[in-house]
Amino acid sequence: MLYRFENYEMDINRHEFRARGKLRALEPKVFDLLRHLIENHDRLVSRDELMEVIWKGRIVSESTVDGRMHAARRAVDDDGRRQARIKTVQRRGYRFIAEVEVVQGEDGSVVGNQASGPNLSPAFTDKPSIAVLPFVNVSGDPKQEYFTDGMTEDIITGLSRFRSLFVISRGSTFAYKGKSLDVREVAHVLGVRYVLEGSVRHGGDRIRITGQLVDAETGNDLWAKRYDRELADIFAVQDEVTAAIVGAIAPEISDVERERALREPPKNLNAWGLYQRGLADFYRSTGEGYRSSIGQFDRANELDPTFAPAFAMAAFARALYVLHFAPDDSDEVLNHAREKARKGTVLDSRDPACLWSDARVHSMLGHHDVAIAKAEDAIELNPNDATSHQMLGVVLCSAGRAEEAIPHLDHAIRLSPRNIFLTSMLTFRAVALFDLERYEESLEVVRRASRAPRPRTMTFALLAAVLTKLGRRQEARESLDDLLAHAPEASCGKFQKNQIFGSAAVMQRFVDALREAGLPK
Repeated sequence: MLYRFENYEMDINRHEFRARGKLRALEPKVFDLLRHLIENHDRLVSRDELMEVIWKGRIVSESTVDGRMHAARRAVDDDGRRQARIKTVQRRGYRFIAEVEVVQGEDGSVVGNQASGPNLSPAFTDKPSIAVLPFVNVSGDPKQEYFTDGMTEDIITGLSRFRSLFVISRGSTFAYKGKSLDVREVAHVLGVRYVLEGSVRHGGDRIRITGQLVDAETGNDLWAKRYDRELADIFAVQDEVTAAIVGAIAPEISDVERERALREPPKNLNAWGLYQRGLADFYRSTGEGYRSSIGQFDRANELDPTFAPAFAMAAFARALYVLHFAPDDSDEVLNHAREKARKGTVLDSRDPACLWSDARVHSMLGHHDVAIAKAEDAIELNPNDATSHQMLGVVLCSAGRAEEAIPHLDHAIRLSPRNIFLTSMLTFRAVALFDLERYEESLEVVRRASRAPRPRTMTFALLAAVLTKLGRRQEARESLDDLLAHAPEASCGKFQKNQIFGSAAVMQRFVDALREAGLPK
């Protein structure tokens, strides 16, 4: 759904607001408040209604509501005195009084007076699309409908924060509430590749929530899970389960999209397909894989210079290539990474991937305060993105704040235990523990990382170093063999250049352990 009024546009599916053609960053609650006023511009919206819709009936202070309303007015260049667009009706509520035009309907069709739809880039139109159908209340208690509907709305909102997804708006999917559905038919009508459906059951002081993700093209179930919780705090339960579902679904869709791109003949690949193939190469975690992925991402941006995620991953792949393989031209590669990251954030400063990629590059350049701030901004944009939490842990570790890093890495693993970055999450948790000289704990975690899919060069190196510190030299030499099989050019000197640890002393301790294990100088 795309709304336009005067020189402003609000794109609901992309969760973007533009003023005079330029993106204007809005806090999520401010975006939701402004959206509700715009969608209901033909009537008065009471303060109580805003409390119910925006804050789901939770108790918030008057100053909180006033602050968000003030921010909404600023977004449309209005104020409480002029009230040219948002009018306050004393003791009754608010009205959005600017003339609103619906440019694009919920099903993507063009409406209103527009001759053609908005100028959508190929990266947007080719995004994987998903519809979240209204969760079914199977408790037999109509009073529980509010919780069930709230779950659905929160999941839609959470998924919408992933800029790689096209999420059908609530208005389209809630039209199917209470109806017997054929998922594939609904997907065809809504024009989506994936459908999420689920149910909620209350029983005494417990609640059971189930979710199921379906590939609409094949009818196959991609993911399904059941969550059983105590109802001590119903809103805390709703937030927890919503975060778990959203955090699990996005990586599942990413995996399927990569497989879809790999099945396409190269001559048919567009920017999105090249990007997905680049991800497939990137996740091989080998020197060849990183080099190939860099080429794929760069070609994707040649096809579409506005495709911000491709710039972000082009930067990230270069950073990790330098980190794990220390090529002779590392400085040049990092400079290219910085430029690619800059382009990504300029194109889309509200995409968490652009921010956490930029954070990693800044961290490797030694700009730790900037890196931490950018990773924190990524989490603010999407609290359910496991990679953003992971990256905050990584850059904190590289800044010498290992103790602070561990909770963020743990949260990333909890959010997405099957994440394709799981090996990296575990490896950096082990790195933090090595920094803190908690070697037994570090060994337990790095062993998990070495057995996970696609272990990194650093995984094998850290395993050898930890085993050496624990006096288990034979096992350390065996780990060194795995390291050299993965990266034949590895040496103590190359690891010395790494930006893994936050101090030269810890890095020296790590390199000394590798030298003792038998790694060449």
